[in-house]
Order: sequence, then C-alpha cells, then structure tokens
Amino acid sequence: DLFRRPFLHQVFRLVVGRHAEVSLLPRARSVRGAAPAGAETPARIALPAAPRGRAVRKWSRAHLLAAGLALIAVTNAVVLLRVAYNRSGEPESRLQLSARELGPIFGYSAGENSGVVLRLQWRVSAPLLDDALSTRRETPQWLDEAKLASLGFDVAEPLASSLRNRGIYRWKPALLVLELDGAAYRAALEGARTRLERVEALHRASPSDARLAQHVQAARHALVQEETTSSRLFVVDAGPEREPLRTKYPERSRYAIVPGRVGMRVWEHEGKRRIDASVMALVGTEVHVPLEFRAAVARMPRALTLPGHAEPSRFEVEVAFGKRLEPWILRVAERTPAR
Repeated sequence: DLFRRPFLHQVFRLVVGRHAEVSLLPRARSVRGAAPAGAETPARIALPAAPRGRAVRKWSRAHLLAAGLALIAVTNAVVLLRVAYNRSGEPESRLQLSARELGPIFGYSAGENSGVVLRLQWRVSAPLLDDALSTRRETPQWLDEAKLASLGFDVAEPLASSLRNRGIYRWKPALLVLELDGAAYRAALEGARTRLERVEALHRASPSDARLAQHVQAARHALVQEETTSSRLFVVDAGPEREPLRTKYPERSRYAIVPGRVGMRVWEHEGKRRIDASVMALVGTEVHVPLEFRAAVARMPRALTLPGHAEPSRFEVEVAFGKRLEPWILRVAERTPAR
C-alpha cells in the first residue's frame, strides 16, 4: 500500500525515469529540475531553438555580405572621385617623357589584374666626390641646412648619446621639383665626360696599370649610358608649399611638382659633427596605362632601361600631373627612327 501513495509513486518515477535527477539508465540525461507527469521534456522545448539559430546565422551572413559589397562600392566611389578631381581642369604640368624616364614596364599577374604600369625613373642632382676613381656622390648642393630647416628639420640637433642611434635618417614629407632634360641632366652629362677625360689621363701616365684600364672602360660605358639610356628626370629642389615652388619654376612643360620624402641624419666623421641629407622617395611614381595605349606601350623595348644598352628611345609618352599632383598618361607616340 505504501507504494500506491501518490507522492511516493512520483518519487519512484523521478528516480528511475528517463529524466531522473540521478541518472540510473545507461543513456539517461541528468536534468536540473524534474518534469512533472504530462509535461513536455526540456529536450522537446529546446528543439525549436535550432532552426532559429540557423536563421540568425543566415541573417548575419547576408548582412555581412551586404556590408562588404557596400564597403567595396564606397571605396571605389572614393577612388573615382579622387581621380576625377585630380584630372579636372588644366593639368598642373605636362612632361614629354621617353622610355628612358618610364621604365621598366611591368604588369600584374593574370590572376590578380590585367593592368600595366610604368614607373617614373628619377635621379638626384648630386656631384661625384672630387676623386677621378670614386663613384660616391655628395649631398645635393641645393639640399643644404637652410633648405632642411624650411622643411621642418632641426638642423641644430646634437649627436645622439647612443652610438646605435647615430647616423639614422629621419624623414619628413616635402614637395619635390622634377626637372626634365634641363641643367641638372646637362651637368650629369658633362660630369661623365670630365670623369672619362681624367681617368684616361691617369691611364696614359700609367699604361701598364690594369686597374686604370678597367676604370677607363667603366667611364666610357657610363658616358654612353648617360648619353643614350639614363633618365633625364632629376629632382632639383624641395619645399613645404606648392605656390612658391611653381613661382620659382614656372615652365610647366619642364618642371613637375610631386609629393615625396626627404631624409636627414646627424653623424660624426673624424671627430666632427656632420649633416647629410637625401631625397628618400617620391610618392605616386607609378603611372597606370589605359587600355587604349597598352598596345603601343607593349612595343616599348624594355632593354632601353637596362645598363649598357645604347639604343635611343623612339617612344614619347605625354604624362600630365593634376590637382593632386598625381600622374596619368595623355598620349603615347612612336617616332620613326631616322635612316
């Protein structure tokens, strides 16, 4: 009779049932609260949550995809607006460049992009050391302490207390002036000729010196390279603002103004404090080739940019620099070589 009492009967079912507080059956689950008779089990109550979770995941993926596409669209729109603004109105400058100033040619891999890019080949007008056999160059004369101070450098900076930090270049953004086929190139050409004359004079004084003979050969090669394949595009000045530079260099078909970086270091040489400076980089030196010009650009011989190749360039590329001082191609022409 005791087992027929309702409360004992309930206790008995809780102990041996499928959802007992203390699991006795092999695959029984333990549940924190026992379910009364006739009530739905916790497992049955949780079943509708599974499709709900999948719906949440689908919702999240759809919204993430939409957000990603929107981000791509906004990014492309910003890029197109920047390009349109840069090319609006009259170009800030136009330069007639050749393969000497626009190599080497390279393209992206087929899996990424079919674009073709030309890279501006620029140099810095810096004289060689006063040594006929030296190939080292001095700091450009125009990049003196006054110029560095105008760019924001502390030219009175003392030597670093730590040897590890001595001689480290510090850089600042600047606007740089590019000169095409001007006084800087003529000076480089004259310097190559003078160097060859000096080395030949040394070799005539010591004709049996094999080392001097090698220097003569190298100097002749350098002169041919300077005359035929080396870039005629030189960085000749720098400043913090565009207008003063354009006032100083008004010829827009010879001088372009581009953004870049200038570096300065303070170091010690023979017990004396010295300052060196250099043009560290130009920003935006890559020029993308539009589809309409790719066939012509593909015929431009890459060998023109390799050292020692003495063929003059027959190609002329008109490059414009816009309001953002970024370059783009206006025209590509191939000149017929004279017979």
